[in-house]
Amino acid sequence: MSPAWAALDMAEAIIYDKNKIIATCALLEGEYGVNGLFVGVPAILNKEGVAKVIEADLNSAEKEALAKSVAGVRNTCDEVEAMLKTM
Repeated sequence: MSPAWAALDMAEAIIYDKNKIIATCALLEGEYGVNGLFVGVPAILNKEGVAKVIEADLNSAEKEALAKSVAGVRNTCDEVEAMLKTM
């Protein structure tokens, strides 16, 4: 799916209150053991935006890959925050 098509799909799900499961970046608040970080996950989108994050059953390799990805995102956020403090 192209980025434009994905954006249209998301917009339609929100505008028309479709309760559609779409892969998106959502703020995790305990899902997948992650807090306070936006991560690409499947979620239900409707007129409220992200109505619910869908927690897929991950095998050990997938859990490890997710943890590595989350650590990388968290590290980048920390670096940007540190850089902004010096400005």
